[in-house]
This record gives sequence, structure tokens and C-alpha cells, in this order.
Amino acid sequence: MNTEFSAAVITCSDTCFDTNAPDLSGDHLVQLLLSAGFEPIYRVIVPDDILTIRTALVYYADIEPVSLILTTGGTGFSPKDVTPEATAPLLERPAPGLMEFARAYTGRDKPLAFTSRGVAGTRHKSLILNFPGNPKAVVEYWNVLYPLIMHALALLGERPLAHHRSQPSPEENA
Repeated sequence: MNTEFSAAVITCSDTCFDTNAPDLSGDHLVQLLLSAGFEPIYRVIVPDDILTIRTALVYYADIEPVSLILTTGGTGFSPKDVTPEATAPLLERPAPGLMEFARAYTGRDKPLAFTSRGVAGTRHKSLILNFPGNPKAVVEYWNVLYPLIMHALALLGERPLAHHRSQPSPEENA
């Protein structure tokens, strides 16, 4: 369990925002975060609108800073899917490898994973990741990325880590 990290879940969906349709992806993310010991967890549903998504991201990174911000939805090819476009300009340090790894890993069995355009990176001390809007994909991405997320959060929080090395350092060989 990890009670030292807070999180926010931002669901980007016109359908959920306009019609109060169930937010299954957001529900899954909240449950996964709770199971991992994140506390507190904030949650908001926003429409597929670049400025509104950016406002929510800035709020949780700058005003009510949390350790981890997960968006869900808006990463596909529909003209309304603008979450990556909303997120990318706000990132101070992009981390493309995180989402590339998730797509590559989940895409082995499900090639449609490669149609997710989600991005990742940091803003101040917050790690931001764009998850797909499909509830099953949310769980798959979480399972793949969880160890990497925890490592990144420890580094962002300047917590000590035990790095594993396969070879001794030059100092150890001297």
C-alpha cells in the first residue's frame, strides 16, 4: 500500500459530461488507485474540449497539486478526441516511453492499442498520463504501467530508490 501519493482522475467525455452516462473507465481507475493506496483521490468529468481539459490538468498540477494525474478518454482518432492535444503543451518534461511501452505491451494481443494517441510526462511534481477511454484498456494500461508509475513518482518526490544494476559501476571495479 502507498499512502504517500495523491491522485486525480479526469474523465474526458462529452457523453459522460452531457448525459450523466456511467463513467466506467473513471470508476476502474479510482478502484485501481484505491487498491494501490493512493489517497486522496480527486475525480472530475469534463467535456472533450481542449481548454476545459487543460484547466483541469493545471488545477491538479498547479493549484491542488497531486502526485499522479490520470486522464481517461479522448485519445483516439475521432475529431472530438483532443486529450493529447490538451495535455502535450502543458508537460514540462514529456515521457513518451511510458505510453509507447503501454501500447507495445498491450498491442501484442490487441493491435487496436496502437490507435491510442495518449501522452505522458511531468508538470511540476505531478506525473500525467493519458489513458484510453475503454474500461478494459484502462485496466490493461494500469497493470502494465503501475511499476513504472511508482518508480517515476518516487523520483519526482525525491525519495530514495534502490537501483538494480546488471554490472558493477566503474568505482566497484577499481
